[in-house]
Amino acid sequence: MIKPLLMERALAELPAADDAWMVGDTEADIINKKHGVKIMAVLCGIRDRAQLELYQPDLIVKDLSEAVDLVLRSVEKETLGL
Repeated sequence: MIKPLLMERALAELPAADDAWMVGDTEADIINKKHGVKIMAVLCGIRDRAQLELYQPDLIVKDLSEAVDLVLRSVEKETLGL
């Protein structure tokens, strides 16, 4: 699978992130739990909740807008030291 290789490369080449997320709507996006990256599945794709739950993501959200909001709130809390 190419996506795990892309994640590995991104983690190697980009600045360290303590709170990294992989966001996706299929098992190809969310199956890889290596590298300490949290997995967020979104329901706006072709898979339903039951199908995504099979791959045990850390979180399932309605759509990309909700995913972005959660990530931004997490970064904001981290920045404020909460």
